[in-house]
Amino acid sequence: VLYFGSCASLVEVVDEHLRRLGGCLHDSEQLELGYLVLDFAQCPAVDATSVSALFEAASLCPAARLLVAGANSTCLAALGRHAPLLSEGEAGRWSEFERFESYSTLDLALERVEAALLERHRRSPLPPR
Repeated sequence: VLYFGSCASLVEVVDEHLRRLGGCLHDSEQLELGYLVLDFAQCPAVDATSVSALFEAASLCPAARLLVAGANSTCLAALGRHAPLLSEGEAGRWSEFERFESYSTLDLALERVEAALLERHRRSPLPPR
């Protein structure tokens, strides 16, 4: 079971990872975290405070898409109930599956990321020689 106490450090881990990425770059370079993949295969349930911590960690990288892998229906329901609200134009409506994508296995989630990265690379212009 994922409780707030067991996932509070997730925010710190994501923040530290982002700081390390920033330290690896030169001033002119920019690198955004595009995906945050969480494996729920060994997690039978989550509570509301842990879901809030998960979305707080995801909010540290606003350009990133949150991918949840291996989550059972109980976890998905909790994530859907406590997901952040949609944009102000739709205030009051919960973004049940708007804020994250769900995959039955970690392999499928990683394949999704790989496909997106390959497509982005395919579409990017070739650097000048």
